[in-house]
Amino acid sequence: MSQILRLENATIGIAGRIFVEDMNLSISEGETIGLVGPNGTGKSLWVKSVAGEIPLLKGQMRLLNLPEPDQKKRAGLLAVIPQGLRPPLRVPCQAKEFLSWANCKDAAFEKHAVGVLLSGIDLDSRIQELSGGQWQRLLIAHALLHKPKLLILDETVEGVDRGHLDSVLELLREFATQQGSAVVMVSHDISAITKWVERVICLGGERPFDGDPKSEEFHLCLHRAYGEGSLIHSHEH
Repeated sequence: MSQILRLENATIGIAGRIFVEDMNLSISEGETIGLVGPNGTGKSLWVKSVAGEIPLLKGQMRLLNLPEPDQKKRAGLLAVIPQGLRPPLRVPCQAKEFLSWANCKDAAFEKHAVGVLLSGIDLDSRIQELSGGQWQRLLIAHALLHKPKLLILDETVEGVDRGHLDSVLELLREFATQQGSAVVMVSHDISAITKWVERVICLGGERPFDGDPKSEEFHLCLHRAYGEGSLIHSHEH
């Protein structure tokens, strides 16, 4: 599998504070990865660094082996759904129009993705009329139709209705394996995410964990990151 993203001795921080130090990792085609950890451990900063919004304090990052790609090149390779994105109030458009902006050239893929992700949604509805969970599913569909090499969802699945969550996560994993892409899901819903990913990165311990979510080492990392008495809540709606 070809490598999509590589971080070498990457240190990430802001305002004089370091959140992630000397991280080494690579992400390859076909991978679906969970990124977890308590609040304040640098998950969203990690996303912003990969997206090119903030520079690394130290180390190197390569996206598709391109050294420091400019924002235009990065935009063609990477899609990020940021945390807390809301429909623009002053841009009245229908859901189907919003999807058309992706300009997807693969009709079969579009039909499949829309059918799975947007089940039960009236595509003639204005985006401002959608529920929070419907809006999240529309955002994911729009991002997938761009067919990015790397898709990052920053706590996006938290807003998806429980009844649709498994089908959404299954489609994301299918997208990675069939399209030669990679998906990184930042989430607090550890029980749901680890059900669908084969690899998880956990921030907040003495050093980041990167490995099998079913391993004893991962559970030890959770123990260190969240504390002995902490409760890790599952997705509830």
